Amino acid sequence: MIRSGRDSWRAPLVGIVRAAIEGKYGAFGADRREQVLEDAWADISLAASADDLRRLIRVPDGAEDDIHNQMVVLALLALHPREALTTSTPVREVHRLVHGVSDRATRRYSPAVEDFDAPLPTALDELPQRMDEFERGVLVMARATPSEDAGAAWMLAHVLSGVIRIHYFEDGNGRTARLVCQYLLRCWGRPLLPIPKVRNDPAWKAALSSAMEGNIALLACEIEARMGRAS
Repeated sequence: MIRSGRDSWRAPLVGIVRAAIEGKYGAFGADRREQVLEDAWADISLAASADDLRRLIRVPDGAEDDIHNQMVVLALLALHPREALTTSTPVREVHRLVHGVSDRATRRYSPAVEDFDAPLPTALDELPQRMDEFERGVLVMARATPSEDAGAAWMLAHVLSGVIRIHYFEDGNGRTARLVCQYLLRCWGRPLLPIPKVRNDPAWKAALSSAMEGNIALLACEIEARMGRAS
């Protein structure tokens, strides 16, 4: 069971997932969403180890399972950052975890996807090499110790824009990018940071669009500003 001091994690975990799913499940209802978040926390609070948390992950079958998994995987990354991921492909591992190793946890085999309203920048035949290179970069970042917000923000901007630009997965690129960023923050000993869905924040959308075109400075500034407000 999580010790009483860990109760302080409830509010940030719930807040991070709430920001990530805001507006995603319109028909689900806010009251039901909040109940799912609270139920997930109740399960998390009884988990004594990283393995216990992994056992809580479900194969998603609808909104409730998706919200539950985002809470559980976030808790795994936040509470056990050095034990959470065990492979040399952390981005793909996060994606598999949040999707419960379901059929949706697969790479993209089509040149276009529903959740991306522009031509995808990375061609299908480039995906394996680009993703392998990107994974190596994330492993290097996880071992870094950025002392300044600006350095941490720059790396997070690279991760967020990189996962979306490569768009390796058929589904769940956004949530994977956000969770990998939370993982890096915890590896660095930093607090979690609310990261909105692109559609919910015009300034964030503009910054991410600029980063997708190769200029991550605006997105890094957005992240650094949010770090300042969260501290």
